[in-house]
Amino acid sequence: MRLSEIDDTNRREHHHLTSDDVCFFMWEYVKSERFEQGNTRSLIENLKKKPSLRGTPQFKYKQPAIRKCAQMLSATLDKNWKGTFVPVPPSKAKGHPDYDDRMVQVCKLIGHAVDVREIVVQTQSCAANHESAGNRQTVDDLINIYEIDETLCSPEPSAICIIDDLLTAGTHYRAMHTVLKDRFPDCKIFGLFIARRKLPEVEFPDIDLEEFENIFGKGS
Repeated sequence: MRLSEIDDTNRREHHHLTSDDVCFFMWEYVKSERFEQGNTRSLIENLKKKPSLRGTPQFKYKQPAIRKCAQMLSATLDKNWKGTFVPVPPSKAKGHPDYDDRMVQVCKLIGHAVDVREIVVQTQSCAANHESAGNRQTVDDLINIYEIDETLCSPEPSAICIIDDLLTAGTHYRAMHTVLKDRFPDCKIFGLFIARRKLPEVEFPDIDLEEFENIFGKGS
């Protein structure tokens, strides 16, 4: 399997990304896709199972999802890359019952002595964006609650891979990139995602031009 790159054909679906951002993904996630074991929707949603669900029947799918992501990354990534993986912090701060270090676990299972550091920490809990109805965190909201853990900054990274499970608008990536670039201005930074959200294609009905013009009139 090869990584795919965000480019001019799909960047518009992630409006916080710019043409200067270098971001890669493995799969595409379509929320309207049927939930079937083994497809991308089931993988991402199993990966996101809350720690407070531990002990319930559905929680048993979380660890297999973590292992699958790690295995696919291990088989895909260049084993000679010497940069640092910096996971996007989860929506809940450390100490919260639903603090979820799933992406840290994924990185540590990749193997070949990867350098994974939680350099960016979230100082307070908030609602997960995928569970928020019209009250999503903005880039500035996240920057205000992100903090650099200086105890993890030495040795200084030679390159940083911001890694997360799902790329949607790119809000978290933009906030992470901002705080990391402020701290490491000379460091090359790029993004890596298990999946990107793919917007469903909208089909428009065929329009009878004559009927359209009878209703709305002809253009000038």
